[in-house]
Order: sequence, then C-alpha cells, then structure tokens
Amino acid sequence: MSRYMQGWVRWTRECQSSEGMAIPARCAFGDQSFVLFIGKDMELASIHVRVLERLGINMQKNMLKYLLPIDGHVEQVLHDDGDVQAMFDLHKCQGTSFINLHIHAIVTLIFKNSNK
Repeated sequence: MSRYMQGWVRWTRECQSSEGMAIPARCAFGDQSFVLFIGKDMELASIHVRVLERLGINMQKNMLKYLLPIDGHVEQVLHDDGDVQAMFDLHKCQGTSFINLHIHAIVTLIFKNSNK
C-alpha cells in the first residue's frame, strides 16, 4: 500500500466518531496551523485544549472564528458548544470537505474619561 493510501486509511480511522463521520478542520494562527477533527457533539473546551496542546496558545486571550461555507469571506465567532454544533451542522449540510478555523486575539479597548 502506498504512503498516500496509508495516510488516507489513518485519516479515515481518526475521522470516525461514535456519532459518525467528523469533519477535518484546519486551525490557523498566523503562519502556524494544524488539523483537527470536529465531531457532531464536540465541545468548544476540547477545541481550546487542542489549540493549547498543538500551538501553545491560551484561548482565554483569543477567540476562534470560522469561515462560513456559503460565503468564504464571512467569519462567525465560536462562543459556546451550541456554536460548535451549528458550525458542524452547517458544514455537514453544505457538504464541505473541511472547516477553516482562525484564531484571533481579543482586542480590549480602554477609554479614558476626559471629563476628570
């Protein structure tokens, strides 16, 4: 069996979950990225753990966004487990081959009170 086919067989085994197929997702931050598999009932916390393990990025100071499969220029923020489920369902329904995740730094604006 070729190396390509061995990789495909390994990917197919990893992609299986107890609820059926998972969708591969490319998670990127700058020039770093890795692939993880998003299953039907995956929790946002488990994605955050994978990001920490693979990229060493603390998700308390960052947020995850994904590109909508309908329009690849519109991003949606993942706030909770319901958003992860909606992302999975949307990509499954659209028949997309992967999910495109991006990590963004949370920007905090501090306004000075000039009336003092």
